[in-house]
Amino acid sequence: MYMALGHVAERLGGDTWEDLLAARVLRPLGMRSTKVMKVPADVYEDGIAFPYIYDNGSFQNSTASLYR
Repeated sequence: MYMALGHVAERLGGDTWEDLLAARVLRPLGMRSTKVMKVPADVYEDGIAFPYIYDNGSFQNSTASLYR
């Protein structure tokens, strides 16, 4: 259903889901550097943040391998 809703939003909004989300949600919230990752290769771009992983009682930085 989320996929269908995204398609409807694209048709009614006259733009891609990613661009609509950025223009109507992210930018008004002041999230200027946030973007939608469209393809898996996007995780290799500069400036992509990686989450922390809780492992063996401590937090550790994850790597791009988390997204594979």
